Amino acid sequence: MSEREVRTQLQQALRSTRRRLFLRGAIRSATIAGAILLTVGAIVVAVDQRWFGGGVGIPLLAALTGLWVVATLVGGLTHTGTRRGAAHTLDEMAALKDRVLSAEQFLAEGELDEPRRVQVADAIARVQALNIKS
Repeated sequence: MSEREVRTQLQQALRSTRRRLFLRGAIRSATIAGAILLTVGAIVVAVDQRWFGGGVGIPLLAALTGLWVVATLVGGLTHTGTRRGAAHTLDEMAALKDRVLSAEQFLAEGELDEPRRVQVADAIARVQALNIKS
């Protein structure tokens, strides 16, 4: 396997991991923000209808929807992290003992000697054997 193929395979694995981290963070943030914003929105609408005649409903709905979308995107982006962070997360979640992180660092340094090439190939083989969806 050439060094270019190795780089491509490792980058694909890290890209997939970062995508999953983004989705996990976005879903978590959407859930929390939705619960908070729905509660605040219900209270504001109830107060508005009770004492102020009920003219705030539509603008409030638009503002809360915008805040929810922003909170979801920010939550997803903050959980994504860097490629090295994704490599570390993948190592920890799959108990790979820093194989992927080391492989990413070796590839970032440039040319690979034979022992490092074997370590990178081993890391890629273990990542490909994983069921990343689980």
